[in-house]
Amino acid sequence: MVTSEHGAAPVHSVLLYASGHDVILADLSPQRLTRLLRRIAEHTRLLMTGGCAAVYVFEVHGDVLGPTVAHPHGQILGFSFVPDKMTRLGRPCALCAAADMAALRLIELETVEFGVSQWSRLPFEMLIYPRRHISELGQCTNAELRDLAAGLHHALRLIGDPAVPYILNIMQVSPSKAGEHHLRIELVPFNKPNGTLKMAGACELFLGIYINPVDPVRAAALLRQRLAR
Repeated sequence: MVTSEHGAAPVHSVLLYASGHDVILADLSPQRLTRLLRRIAEHTRLLMTGGCAAVYVFEVHGDVLGPTVAHPHGQILGFSFVPDKMTRLGRPCALCAAADMAALRLIELETVEFGVSQWSRLPFEMLIYPRRHISELGQCTNAELRDLAAGLHHALRLIGDPAVPYILNIMQVSPSKAGEHHLRIELVPFNKPNGTLKMAGACELFLGIYINPVDPVRAAALLRQRLAR
């Protein structure tokens, strides 16, 4: 582990979901996911108290994407700066300014929006975020943490096949550095409607321009059909 500048917490930590070697994130109940998010919030606060400006939590799931450790796990990274792509939501915040989520929403939750990302880079990219404009998990109420966990639970179940690779992102910025940042969880599965993989290519990797063959509204409709089964 690498320690932060002030020694408050490791700036790079591995996050294990369960003691069982084969337990994946999709196996966890909403209650256990809530506890997991609360632990991430506690670790995030330690990192930010120690001087980190941003905390990125992620999981790379699936052999095709090349995780180096077989035991299912996530990672927590603390940064002394705010990565540009964490906050590129525009002014005003694109999430707060969204006039109507109905076409993209998957399930109605009390405190959280859960639906297909309005800027989907790949097919079926899902987005979970508090309706309140907050910047990190430690600012969430208990109800918001429960709803974030419920949304994440549904999103993981919607992927369906455990063999489908995905990347999970939790984007957090210190309140003192937040600006227009809005806390969000992104779940990006790498599958097309026909079951084949959609991988990032030259435009995506080197220009940052994503060519998504599935309109987000259509993706949301397909996922709602799956939820209804």
